Amino acid sequence: MQLKKIVVKVGERELNQVKSVLKSFKESKQDATISSLRHGSLGDDTLVSFNVEEQYYNYLVEKLTLFGIKVLRPISKTEKDKVQVMVKQKLNVSNYNHTGSNKSVKETPASILDGSIERGDYEKLIQMSKDFRSGHELIKKAKDNIENTVISAINSAYDKALKSKFEINTSFNQLIKIASDKNLKVMNLINHQKSAGFYAVKICAAYREYINLLIQICNNNAIPNIVCVKAAVELSNMVLLDENEDIEYAVRYLNVKWLQIAFDIAGNEISQQEKDSVRELITNVRKIRNIRIQ
Repeated sequence: MQLKKIVVKVGERELNQVKSVLKSFKESKQDATISSLRHGSLGDDTLVSFNVEEQYYNYLVEKLTLFGIKVLRPISKTEKDKVQVMVKQKLNVSNYNHTGSNKSVKETPASILDGSIERGDYEKLIQMSKDFRSGHELIKKAKDNIENTVISAINSAYDKALKSKFEINTSFNQLIKIASDKNLKVMNLINHQKSAGFYAVKICAAYREYINLLIQICNNNAIPNIVCVKAAVELSNMVLLDENEDIEYAVRYLNVKWLQIAFDIAGNEISQQEKDSVRELITNVRKIRNIRIQ
C-alpha cells in the first residue's frame, strides 16, 4: 500500500476545518488508511502533515483546496496544475448550478424570476422588485415571493449542512448572510433573519470543532442581538460545563464587550437558566484575561 504525504499551512481557526474535512473523510471511507496529524510551526502559522493512500490523495487535496486551505504539497508543478484544473472545474459547475444559466439559451425576465424563486435566490427577487424595467406584473410577483424565497433559502442551507459536513461552512455563511441582510431588515423580515441565525447556531453547537464559528456569531454586531445571545448560551455550555481546552478560544477571540451589549438588549428573551449561562461565560472570560494581565 503506497501512501502520499499532504502538507497544509493553517492559522489556528483553520486547523479545525482541516480536522473536520478529515473526520468526514474517515466516516465516508472507513476502509481508507490515513495517518495521524503532525504539527509544526511556521511563524504565526502551523504546518500540518499527514499521509493518505494514493488513491485518495487527489480527492483530499482537492477538498482541502475548495475549503480555502493552503496546501503546500503536492510539490511538483504537474500535480499543482492538475489540482488547480480540478478545483476550477468544481467551481465552474457550482457557479453554473447556482445561477442555473446556460449562455446558449436566452433567458427572459419571467424565466429569470421563476428560476430565482426555485433556487431561493431572494437577492435577485429584491433586485427585480426595484427595477422598473421588469414591468408591473413581474415587480409584483417578485415582491410577493420574497418572503417565501427567504424561507426556502434558509431551509435549503440548513438541510445541506445536515446532509453533509462538507457543506457546513457554505451553509453557515449563507445563513449568516441572511441574518445580517439590511434589505431584509428594512422589509420587516427580522423574524426570518433570527431564524437564519438560530439555524447557524444550531449547526455550530452540534460539532465542537466549529467553536470558532460559534464565536463569530457571538461577535457579530450585524445580526439580531438575540442570535448573538443564543450563540453565547451554546458557547457557555460547550466551554464551561466540561473542563477542556476550548475555553482558550473564548478567552482569545470572544468580544465580551459587544456580547454584554447584546445581552443587555436581548437578555429578556431567554430563560433564567440561559441568562445565568451567558453571565457565567462573560465573567469567566474576563476573570481569566485579568489574571493573565497581572
